[in-house]
Amino acid sequence: MKKIAEGWQFSWIASVASGSPGSVTTVNSMWGGSGVDIVRPDLFDAKSGSVDWKEGAPNGRYFGYDKYMTVTDPQCATVDPSLQTSCGNSLHALALVTGKTATGANIAGPIVFQHAKPGVRGNFKPNQLVGPGKWYFYLAMSKNYEFMEGNSINIRVDAQNILNHPMPSGDTSATNDQRTYSVSLPTFDLNSSNPFGYIGSKGGHRVFSAKVRLTF
Repeated sequence: MKKIAEGWQFSWIASVASGSPGSVTTVNSMWGGSGVDIVRPDLFDAKSGSVDWKEGAPNGRYFGYDKYMTVTDPQCATVDPSLQTSCGNSLHALALVTGKTATGANIAGPIVFQHAKPGVRGNFKPNQLVGPGKWYFYLAMSKNYEFMEGNSINIRVDAQNILNHPMPSGDTSATNDQRTYSVSLPTFDLNSSNPFGYIGSKGGHRVFSAKVRLTF
């Protein structure tokens, strides 16, 4: 019993990181999709994002559920009438929600973000947004059993994210055979089919791994 109970080693690592930088993106352009103009800086704080995930909801938001909405980019009103529908399907702007209709639909107010004009970089620089922070707690335990002189067996168990703390993510994808999932930024694309700031899933689940090593 003494051999079983004594000699265990424990180690732990706490990893805490601030949010990764993110960019408001659009359709690909000569600037790689970063041609965005902020029309009303007073209506948008790039550092104000926070995870909002209602209980029981299948997804969350990063800039609130009903604060902003996508609308047709104002530039579409200046193109040929025969092309306006096509333009409206591909070029979106972000507007402030100012209220709701009798049926509960959002009412669009002032435009906050829109596409920069062709050939213009845009006045909202890339990497101005700050995504959700991340924290993980790793734990490992091991023991070395010596059963003959010079011969031993080492048993080790590692746990990644031992508390099984979920990390909000715009999307998840498996990165290895242990099904460890990468975590990405919320949706910051004006032309996405998802709302601005959409958080579609969670990642970073708990993963155990055990190892046995024989030394002789």
